[in-house]
Parts: sequence; structure tokens; C-alpha cells
Amino acid sequence: AGELTTLVAGAGTVLRKLANNTGETALLSRVLLPDVSEVLVQEDADRLLGATDWVGRTFDAHRSVAGWVVAAELDDDDVAEMGSEDAETRERWVADVAETRSRGYAVDVGGLEAGLTSIAVVVPGGLGLAVGMAGPSARLTPKPAATMIPRLRKAAAALVMLTE
Repeated sequence: AGELTTLVAGAGTVLRKLANNTGETALLSRVLLPDVSEVLVQEDADRLLGATDWVGRTFDAHRSVAGWVVAAELDDDDVAEMGSEDAETRERWVADVAETRSRGYAVDVGGLEAGLTSIAVVVPGGLGLAVGMAGPSARLTPKPAATMIPRLRKAAAALVMLTE
């Protein structure tokens, strides 16, 4: 709990820099598999069109990029066991996690909410954390989103440094 508290306390500075450098909303989420992804810290870029305030809100981990990147660190059998009772939903979950693992990051266009693109990478260290960005799909298309992954990874590494 101490590591998480320290990391969350210092995350605002790291996320603010990420948001300002990318022009999109930066988020730190905690994932409690198999069920919940919760936004712990959010920093917004200085734009008129952006994401809503998600701090404290929870989402279904199966539908969230944060859930996918944290689950991507598990083996396929564990991921499948965390899937839904519904076969189609479970197959989609397993495919989303496998694609995330293959790519090395998660991206979702319009799945969580119409018109919203979200991307995320895992924060190393086994705390079940992900750092991500969200923005309007008209602006944050998959190609520009992919170019932001090195910045997300740099932010994830900076977050880990907060606990050392």
C-alpha cells in the first residue's frame, strides 16, 4: 500500500508533463482483475475538447485498455479464466488481451465510449497499474496514438522511479 500511495501522490507531475507534451488527457489507472479498472489520477491538456473527469470512476476491466495491458502480463489460460460466462464476450476479451500483448500496448477506438480513443501501457512493478491517454477519436486516431507510445513508456518508467 505504501508504494501505491507514494506513486499516486507523485503521479500528477508525471501525468501533467505527459498531457502537456501530447495535448491529450493522461491517466493513471489501477486494475483489480478480473473485474475493475479505476482511474486514480488524471491530468488534462490545455484544450477545449477533451475527456471528462474520470478520477474515482470504475470501468469493466474487460472493456478497458488498462485492463488489457495488465492482463497481457498473465498467461493465456489465466486470461481465459477471467473471461465472461458468455462465450462471445470471453473470446473478445482473450483476443483483445492477445492483441495488446503482441503490440506491446493497448488501443481502443470507440469501444468504451463512441468518439473516444484510449491507449495504455502497463506500469512495471506488478502493482496492477497502467498509464494511458484518452482523447476524441477525430484527433487521436490510431496512427498518431501509436507515435505516443514511447512517451507513455517514459511516463510509466518515471512513475516507477517515484517508488524507489
